[in-house]
Amino acid sequence: GAAVALAFAARFPERVRGLVLVSPTAYPAPGLTRPLAYVPLVPVLETLLTRVLLLPIGRVVAWLEGGRAFHPAPIPPEWHAMMLAFSRRRGQVHALAWENRTLAQELGALGPGYPELHVPAVVLAGAHDRLTPAGAHAVPLAAALPQARLHVFPDGGHQLHWTHPAEVVRAVVEVLEAAGTSGAPAPLVPAARR
Repeated sequence: GAAVALAFAARFPERVRGLVLVSPTAYPAPGLTRPLAYVPLVPVLETLLTRVLLLPIGRVVAWLEGGRAFHPAPIPPEWHAMMLAFSRRRGQVHALAWENRTLAQELGALGPGYPELHVPAVVLAGAHDRLTPAGAHAVPLAAALPQARLHVFPDGGHQLHWTHPAEVVRAVVEVLEAAGTSGAPAPLVPAARR
């Protein structure tokens, strides 16, 4: 989500008044591209994965990724149920694989533009984040953004919006106040397709 927000802000700066970036993935890093992301590109392996192994592999991935995403907190049952549902969808597997194959390149292209994002920003990170460690993403991102404030939660992992919702809401309110959003926000109108 943070990468999407950063990309939107870079492309449409006039539409963005502030940013709240929760456990951001902001820079290319080892481990962002996983070998499994290339399995759907091989026809025989894709069929085996999405028609035979999807259910058992989906269960394992939901537990493994959930453990990494929520550490040191337990996995909420609602999140686990949601991940199981997503992992059973063939289209979701392909979308996740595509994202894993392209994310590092897209982040590499975004990084040089971070100093140009002159809006109030709050960057929230968990000290125990195993997916996007704060030292590799949140800390350098907050340093690169001209008007950013960094908050690292000593008891937090990656899923701060699940484990620290009140703090995320406070960050949103802080950015709204800093941006002076007393009026209505600009309408979200999709740009014409080229």
